[in-house]
Amino acid sequence: VVRERRKDSRRDYLDNKEYKQSINTLYAWAKSKNATPSQTYNRKILLNCIFIMTNSLLRKGTLRNLVWGDLEEASNLTKEDQKIGHLIRVRKEACKVGTSRTVLSPTVERFNTIRELSGIPKVPKSKFPHVPIEYMNQPIIKKYNKNERMGDGTWEREWVKIKKECQERYWGPKNITWYSFRHSGISFAVGNNVPLITLAEIAGTS
Repeated sequence: VVRERRKDSRRDYLDNKEYKQSINTLYAWAKSKNATPSQTYNRKILLNCIFIMTNSLLRKGTLRNLVWGDLEEASNLTKEDQKIGHLIRVRKEACKVGTSRTVLSPTVERFNTIRELSGIPKVPKSKFPHVPIEYMNQPIIKKYNKNERMGDGTWEREWVKIKKECQERYWGPKNITWYSFRHSGISFAVGNNVPLITLAEIAGTS
């Protein structure tokens, strides 16, 4: 289980304009024709991680610890809404605060993309996340062509490249890290008038 460092718990966040500019640039970065197959895989996986952290408010360490069995269909939603929203069962041993919680997240597309990038076959007529049962205990964010959790080195190596693409152009003096995307999502939610109690429950904060 990946544990987060306390010094990483507070970071700057992006406003809407900075976030959109960054995402547009990272789309192009992820599709670069100069990248190797493993680099392209890592970039596309981590771009989807950015979307997931921003929209689900998961911490980086929690996302890294997820296995496919932690994802579930949101049966309380309409069939149409299930195309967007799903449940994430955050296990207490998989998160910083040590308490379990359930997150309703609008990230079906993102996890479907990660499944496809990982080469996991979609089970026909199955419930989300549509993976064969033998994959349920495997890490979602895994190494290229290996059923092992993506390591710290890959996350940090790609982060250096992301900063090179975005820091000077969009972020300026802000101290943006992987954790900033969760904080940006929290800021966006506050701006959309999400009740603070609801927001605290989703984000796993007191």
